[in-house]
Amino acid sequence: MVQSLYLLDSSSVISVHDSYYGYDRVPEFWEWLYFQSRKGVCKIPPSVYPEIRPENKEFKKWIKRNKKNLVLRKKERLELVRKVMSEAYGENLTEMDIKKIGADPFLIASALEDPECRIVVTHEISQPSKEGANRKIPDICDQLDVKWMSTIDFIKKLNFKTKWKSETPKAERDRYLEPQDPSLF
Repeated sequence: MVQSLYLLDSSSVISVHDSYYGYDRVPEFWEWLYFQSRKGVCKIPPSVYPEIRPENKEFKKWIKRNKKNLVLRKKERLELVRKVMSEAYGENLTEMDIKKIGADPFLIASALEDPECRIVVTHEISQPSKEGANRKIPDICDQLDVKWMSTIDFIKKLNFKTKWKSETPKAERDRYLEPQDPSLF
């Protein structure tokens, strides 16, 4: 069976932190997310990473310190970004439109590189009536046959629990949480 790779949108990381799993309230979640990224289960596409600008200083340090393991090492293919832009957003975009769209086309293009295995994770809600730069990630994914899921569904699918460490075999923890890793907290 081929392993899925979950590609995290900036909205999924920011919304989780700013709502129910704040860095200082549920540090187990962030350690689990780091562990999942080390295993190659989830990654943040390189063009999406700069959009994650947390206000919490400690969380900001954590994001920077763990960038190497959180970010997908492969840059998005520009021909796929162009495909997303032209087919999903339209041809006549202004500079303001492009700024509004942000890194969304790069996220979706990253999933298009391997549509059988890659799944976009976003906190955005489908709004099919939106057009142009106002379109939402779920609707574009549906249009381009890209798999996607909500942040909540991602957390459920990967079965996050605050006691995840005690339920994960020691050999697996040791394999992905190596002593030379930077301090998680």
